[in-house]
Amino acid sequence: MADEVELKERLTENDQLSSSAKNNNTDPGQNQNINGTERNFKFGEFTYNKGKTTHKFVKVTNKDGDKLDVRKLVQAIKTEWQLERPNLVISVTGGAWDFPMNRHVKEVFRKGIVEAADSTDAVVITGGTNVGVMKYTGTAMKYYKIATGKGEKIVTLGIATWDKLRGDIKEKLTDTIGKSEPAQLDLQPAKEEEENGTLEPNHSHFILVDDGKNKWGADVPVRAELEKQIKGKF
Repeated sequence: MADEVELKERLTENDQLSSSAKNNNTDPGQNQNINGTERNFKFGEFTYNKGKTTHKFVKVTNKDGDKLDVRKLVQAIKTEWQLERPNLVISVTGGAWDFPMNRHVKEVFRKGIVEAADSTDAVVITGGTNVGVMKYTGTAMKYYKIATGKGEKIVTLGIATWDKLRGDIKEKLTDTIGKSEPAQLDLQPAKEEEENGTLEPNHSHFILVDDGKNKWGADVPVRAELEKQIKGKF
């Protein structure tokens, strides 16, 4: 009899949970983080200047005590973005500031990175902001799309620090998280006196890391571990 009472109590609790979920039009596990605690992978999309190209992003919370499991981040983006495992990871690093590059070097860089990525089904990973080598990488992808008409064949992933994005960008991205309509961002040229950055407009995907410290570099440990995970088992 005691077992029957306990079973009925459990069934009642489950019915209440299911009813609550239906009333809120949510799945019982929807608001639960893939890590099993507070949700810290938040997905959304945006376009620049009301363009047709949609960029996908995920805001990753990695504050003290979160114990971010990058393996689960890889699984989350694989599922949400429907990405296949790449054959190669091309990791582009360099100065996060604008610097001159002569025409010949630009052509060599552009041709080299595009041919390598296209011929091997690689994912190209950069710091994601619209300056320096990240900007040159994005420009290379832009010319690739124009020349080949292959659209988004090459996944170009920018991994950046959330706190170091311009305030209006963070506000608009936050507003669109979990919604079907993408955020509309204005592609304005960066001002020299601005410390905070913008996202390079020719990258296809972004991981934006928020560690709550308002300093550059929140993306570095996540990027390093992510590259290891992609190279190993995606």
